[in-house]
Amino acid sequence: MGTPLVVTLNSAFLTSEIAKDKFTVRLTNKADAKIFKDVNVYGVTTTPTKTLKIMFNGATKGSYRMTVHHSVIGEIKTSALPDFVVNSELTDFTPKIGSIYGGTLVTITGTNFGTVRTDNPVQINFGSSAIDCFV
Repeated sequence: MGTPLVVTLNSAFLTSEIAKDKFTVRLTNKADAKIFKDVNVYGVTTTPTKTLKIMFNGATKGSYRMTVHHSVIGEIKTSALPDFVVNSELTDFTPKIGSIYGGTLVTITGTNFGTVRTDNPVQINFGSSAIDCFV
């Protein structure tokens, strides 16, 4: 499920240093310490508080740690941020086989999916290749 996250920055940040293209957010799965993905910041505010707006989506069930990197300052201390927990889970899909030419309607069953189709990205994997699917 797509979830907007807002991270409040320390008030000592200079307003000139707060631009969405200067920040990258990395999400790491706590269960296996693998990097889930680097997420771009989609918005910032400088008044009344200095914040980053991030959209977290497409993750499997689990707990994620967030780290924030600034292109000039470097890694920003995020130890005070709580872990982000994802409760959505895929439990089954049908059919289990389909045409190599596409066009097979696949039904995915699970819990806590988002109501906006773009919040639920789906890929079909063929070996080391992945193909994005229309939801």
